[in-house]
Amino acid sequence: MSKPTYFCQKNLGQGSDPLDGKFATVSPNAMGPDEQDRPLSPLAGQFWFVELKGKLKCQGAEDRSGLHVLSTEEVAVAMDGGHKPRAISGPFSTREAAERSFERYWEMILDND
Repeated sequence: MSKPTYFCQKNLGQGSDPLDGKFATVSPNAMGPDEQDRPLSPLAGQFWFVELKGKLKCQGAEDRSGLHVLSTEEVAVAMDGGHKPRAISGPFSTREAAERSFERYWEMILDND
């Protein structure tokens, strides 16, 4: 697995786009933009395998916490809801590719038991 990616908000977005002012970074304590920060706007339409603490209301599913496959836009909405997502892997161009990463992760965990 690659280094985890953390999502952070550096400044409030000026428009109605939920991705404005939000970044992906490999540093969990990033307080200001640097060369490792990637704005989420160019990553729209991509997917991530993420870990979330707390309850997340998923479309068509009950509230749940833990591991999820989310789009960049869903990550931004989770952040707006007070969540601090951490990407285990991603971004992926399709939800299916992110779900395969999720499945490989579980296979790796189960093989270590």
